[in-house]
This record gives sequence, structure tokens and C-alpha cells, in this order.
Amino acid sequence: MNFRGELHIEDIFDLSKIQTGTIADVLDSFGIWGVLDTDIIPLNEMCKNGPTVGYAYTVRWIEIPKAEISMASRPLIWGQIKKLLSCERESAKGKIYIGGVDEGLLRSHAIAGGFSATHFYQCGFRGMVLGGAIQDPPIVENIQMPVWGTNFTRKDSKGSYEIVEIGTSCTVGDLEIFTGDLVVADATDVVVIPQSKIFEVLTLATKVKVSEPTPY
Repeated sequence: MNFRGELHIEDIFDLSKIQTGTIADVLDSFGIWGVLDTDIIPLNEMCKNGPTVGYAYTVRWIEIPKAEISMASRPLIWGQIKKLLSCERESAKGKIYIGGVDEGLLRSHAIAGGFSATHFYQCGFRGMVLGGAIQDPPIVENIQMPVWGTNFTRKDSKGSYEIVEIGTSCTVGDLEIFTGDLVVADATDVVVIPQSKIFEVLTLATKVKVSEPTPY
């Protein structure tokens, strides 16, 4: 069963009652590790408003080799993002922007900022998950869209990192995420369900949740 596109799964499952920890346990029973690094944390209060669920829309970043760095010849990072995502204004709904950097988490440079976050929110993305830092705390902390990342920084990526792929896959920490995977994120964890396992995992997660005793 293919759920890629609009979130038809919400017609089948009550996702507000499925916890990320339960999904992680079900994934583990399939031998799948789907929990992002714990250094990826909520960066605004919107992350605490229950689970955010959406299909991954991936953007892969890489470091520019020092021998190739030329500020004059490299486009502005925002110019890259705007060009690559300009066609997503209508189809961004139901998706979560995933920005990942090869070879681990990037805390030293921002791979997004308040301007890009605002643009993605206006396009209709349900949230942002970054395998690195973001700029502009006042904007990010007040935007009406949940944002997860490692930290805030003032240092941008211009001339040091660039986008090389969009809409395919990217690595966030040690986990490769593919466009079309299902992302479930809350104030505790960010969990990724491979597209081929979405229905199976959510079916089991729902049953586990129902069978769990109500905490007092």
C-alpha cells in the first residue's frame, strides 16, 4: 500500500495517540533503527504540540572542498534553496523538510535560517528537521511550525557547504532518510519509518498503544 503524497494514513490511523517511543519499539522488532540522534532537539514550542507527522522531503548538503571554495563563483545558499524548492509551493503540504549533511551532524554552520524557515512554513511544510544548526533564534522560536535541529548559530554555510541533491535522500547523523519516508516527531524523539513499512509499523504501533495501560 503506497501512502506517498497526501497523508491518507490519517484517514486510517489516529496518529495523535501514537507515541514516538512506541513506533521506535515496533521498528526495532523489524530490525530497523529509525530514531534520530538525541542531539537533534526541539527548537521551538511548536514541537511540544503533540506529534508532527509528515512525509520526508530531503535536501542533501556536502562540505565544499577547500581547494574549490570561491565565494565569487558559489551561489548564495538561499538562492540554491529557493531555486530547488520553488516548484514545491503546492506539493509541500503534508511533508516535512529534512536537511542532512554528509558525515555527521553539523553544529558549526547553519543549514537554514529564519528566512528559509518562514518560506517553508508559507509553502505548507508541516515542519523542519535539520541534521545541523539554524540561524535567527527569534524567528525560529516564534514561527508557527515545529523545527528540530542541533543548535542555533550565527555562522552561515555560504562558501563552506552546498546543496547537491534534493528529493532523493540525505543522512541525518547516522541515519539515511529517503524522500517519501514517514517522519513522526515530538518533544522527545524524531522517528523515521521507511516508506515500504509505513502501514505495517503503524498498524502494530496502534495495537501496542491500545494494549498499554493508562498511566496514573
